[in-house]
Amino acid sequence: MRVCFLEAGIKENHIEGNIKKWNRDYFYLDAILQIPEFGWNPNENKLVVENDVWNEFVRVSNFEFVYNFILNLL
Repeated sequence: MRVCFLEAGIKENHIEGNIKKWNRDYFYLDAILQIPEFGWNPNENKLVVENDVWNEFVRVSNFEFVYNFILNLL
């Protein structure tokens, strides 16, 4: 990826940074979807979970970055 997209202002480090973020986000989402109470709505591209399950998940979660990531999905 030695090419720079000069007209768009996109550089190699921008692309690599986005790929790292997407990989991290996918890792968290995949881990959450392994929990049976969590599901995925493909029509709306949203995470699906009952409120009581969500509240318990947030209560026991010590990872603020995971919490913030999931809030963006709902």
